[in-house]
Amino acid sequence: MTAPVPNRAPVAHEPFTSADVIRLLERAGEIMLRLRVKGLRPDRCRSLWPEIVVDPREVYGWEAERIRWPVPTAAEIALMDAVAPWPMLVRDAARRRIVQSRSLVHPITGRHFHSWRRLARILSVHHETVRSWHAQAIDEIVTGLNR
Repeated sequence: MTAPVPNRAPVAHEPFTSADVIRLLERAGEIMLRLRVKGLRPDRCRSLWPEIVVDPREVYGWEAERIRWPVPTAAEIALMDAVAPWPMLVRDAARRRIVQSRSLVHPITGRHFHSWRRLARILSVHHETVRSWHAQAIDEIVTGLNR
């Protein structure tokens, strides 16, 4: 004889907060920058001459180490795919662009590619205005996600 299964209500996810949305958007932006997409850059020019040595450490055969970003896992790409459409919940195109620009975070240093002041110069407004527009856009995303 089997024991009766208790009736359980489906577990609803906790509502998103602004900090959650910002954290997930920045994580998705970082994962997006780590993707290695071939074919976006043109091939280097080729010649029969040897390459010119620019760095004196490379003269005797030493090679400078290149830091490679780790390739994202399938779970990270799935997270990026789930979070990438969120900025489309913002109705205003300028605010959507601010959210998308601020979500690009360098995978190694963790710094934003676009500072508040740089975005302010691009949009010809004060940097505090850009911050408030970003906060309004994030609130709009939170409202759309928690419906």
